Amino acid sequence: MTAALLDDGSPKHSSREFVNAVDFLGATLFASTDEEKTIVTLGTLTKHLGEALPLMGEWSRSRPSSTRRWSASASHGSRRSSSSADQPTVVANQVFQRVVYGEDHPYGRPLMGTQESVTGIKRDELAAFHDRYYVPNGATLIAVGDITEKDLMPRLEAPSAPGSRQRKRASRPPRRRGRRASRSACT
Repeated sequence: MTAALLDDGSPKHSSREFVNAVDFLGATLFASTDEEKTIVTLGTLTKHLGEALPLMGEWSRSRPSSTRRWSASASHGSRRSSSSADQPTVVANQVFQRVVYGEDHPYGRPLMGTQESVTGIKRDELAAFHDRYYVPNGATLIAVGDITEKDLMPRLEAPSAPGSRQRKRASRPPRRRGRRASRSACT
């Protein structure tokens, strides 16, 4: 849900201004998530990298702020989690995950949450999660294309670079006690 709200805008740019700035560069910027990570992807020409990188940093560091968007996202997440209960492959996968990992393990719970868990999340809790885990020192950057490390590093270390103003280490998620899967248990 946090990744879905990244396009909420930032203190510097409204959501529309952000989209326009990225579009003006001919760039793409989006986020996806799974059980373990959020992936923020920036696609841009090398000649626009100096302008696009700060936008990526601002976008991924800005916590979700719009109460209206938060309410809409929570409502959409609730509908999505209830509609997935009608899909046999989703139900089978959820049962498998719960049996293998146990209900107390994060993998034993549905990735998109349950209707109760999604509607129970408060906006302040989501903002706190974002502040704790969406930090530059918790990120891995992979650059592919027509750029060398020598050209990229100064852009990342510049004052306007992603994460330049917020250098704090990501917290480790709490360890949960419970059943663990092993190779012998799965064969």
